[in-house]
Amino acid sequence: TLSISGGNSISFENWDSNAADDFSGIYEDLQNKPELYDKTEIDNLISGIETTGGVSQNLNLDQTTLFISGGNSISFDNWDTNASEDFSGIYEDLVNKPEIFSGEFNALKNIPILYTAEEVDNLINGIETNGGVSQNLNLDQSTLSISGGNSISFDNWDTNAADDFSGNYKDLIDLPELFSSDYNDLINAPEIYTKNQVDSLTINNGGSEGTIQSLSLDGQNLTITGGNSISFEGWDMDASDDFDGDYSSLTGTPIFYTQEEVDNIKAEILKDVEDNYAKKAEIISFTSSRNINSNDVGNTIACIYSSTLTISSGFSAMQVGDVINLEVHGTTLTVNGTSGVVINGKSGGYTEIGNDEVYTGGLIRKTGNNSYIVL
Repeated sequence: TLSISGGNSISFENWDSNAADDFSGIYEDLQNKPELYDKTEIDNLISGIETTGGVSQNLNLDQTTLFISGGNSISFDNWDTNASEDFSGIYEDLVNKPEIFSGEFNALKNIPILYTAEEVDNLINGIETNGGVSQNLNLDQSTLSISGGNSISFDNWDTNAADDFSGNYKDLIDLPELFSSDYNDLINAPEIYTKNQVDSLTINNGGSEGTIQSLSLDGQNLTITGGNSISFEGWDMDASDDFDGDYSSLTGTPIFYTQEEVDNIKAEILKDVEDNYAKKAEIISFTSSRNINSNDVGNTIACIYSSTLTISSGFSAMQVGDVINLEVHGTTLTVNGTSGVVINGKSGGYTEIGNDEVYTGGLIRKTGNNSYIVL
């Protein structure tokens, strides 16, 4: 609120007193902006529409996401994108293979200490038949003994060659269940489109050259033939009514003064105050008796000789609340009212000011029609 002492006041209650939080007029500074296609994206959509009624589309693979121009996208995040590291299906390419017996005697573990056939033959051949001892070999179950000599146990020998391992992997029992390397044998395989299924989404297999898909806009739904649709519900479909960022284009703006208008109002207020409220009082010399006049209102009457100032009935130049200052210099000033004029509550009364004092002061203030206070 702007106020002036002894005068009126002006309220600036609804003024914007903080320019720092004003809207800049820049689109990017707006909050809660709708997600829109920009001009380039819309131009790309339009340029993809052929005049023959079809849509020219392109496939683009960005890392693990497949895009179709003007359409949707498919993610291959969980796909095996490196066939070079896939299992070849060959047993030799397996890692951590089980250790399988090769079928060779020397590959056996914990072999007992035995005589070889050659060593046994040498023992037998060393026994002389002429004059020597006749010895006999005897095999009792798994123990070979020689008469008059020692015996050898074949408890841990394999005495049945029929059940020996053939050395063929297929003759093994309890074979580990290995991956067949056939895609159809995979478990928990992701549900994906095959090449034929993807082709069927974009090309009509009934024709020899295929049929280009078409885009159609029905109200706020964009649909591609043989595919999905996208809703533009809630989109701004009319760019002509978009805000252009110009303040003059705003509607419902608050009414306020420009700086120039404020300056003009300020100048008018100051001029009004100067003219009506802050006007310097003129000093009017009062040397002889006379009636009050309009020139006395708001000024100072300086009485330097004993005189009488008469207020006549119906004096209209002085409004209620108006004041006339009085100065009395070493003399006496008499303020007298004509018939019908009330001075200090007395009709036709008078008041003397000064009484020959060196200096005194007073005033005349109008309190009502033909009614005055003189002090």
